[in-house]
Amino acid sequence: MNNQLELTDLKKIIQDLISFIVIDGKTYVDDRYQKEYITSYIRLFIKAFNPENTAINAAYTEEISKDILKIFDDI
Repeated sequence: MNNQLELTDLKKIIQDLISFIVIDGKTYVDDRYQKEYITSYIRLFIKAFNPENTAINAAYTEEISKDILKIFDDI
């Protein structure tokens, strides 16, 4: 039995985490703070997958957050 995660497994985990944060976060986070909530998690993901890159582009993560909020806005 192989105990290592495949790339597709890792992608599924990340997608599920983002979906959980965005969908369930909408029920627990006030509308005024949703963008900040999503943005902080996006920054955390970037730091986790790019630990050597200490400078995170805030504008880039904010744009990703806006896109994610648009996608999940109707859910």
